[in-house]
Amino acid sequence: MKALKFLSIIVFVFFISNCQSREDTTLQKSVLTYLITCTGGSLDACNSNCSSTCGIAETDAVTGANLSCMTSCQSTCSTNCNSLSLLFTFIK
Repeated sequence: MKALKFLSIIVFVFFISNCQSREDTTLQKSVLTYLITCTGGSLDACNSNCSSTCGIAETDAVTGANLSCMTSCQSTCSTNCNSLSLLFTFIK
C-alpha cells in the first residue's frame, strides 16, 4: 500500500513538473522567414532576381545548362514568397 501511495505521488509530481505553458511563435517565425527569404519582397521581384542569381545576363536566353538553376530559383521564390500561407498564419 505504501509503495502504491509513493508511486502515485511520484507520478503526480512528474506530471505537474512537466506542465509548462509554451508560447506559440509560429507567427513571428513566418513573418521573419518571409522578410528574410523573399528577395525583393514580392514573387515578381524574387523571380526577376533569379537571372542574376544564376549568372544569366538580361539579354541572354535560358539554356539547358542554367535551366535547372532558374527552375530551382523560381521554385524557391514560389515557396518563400507565398503570401497566401502568410495570410493564413495571421488568421490562425
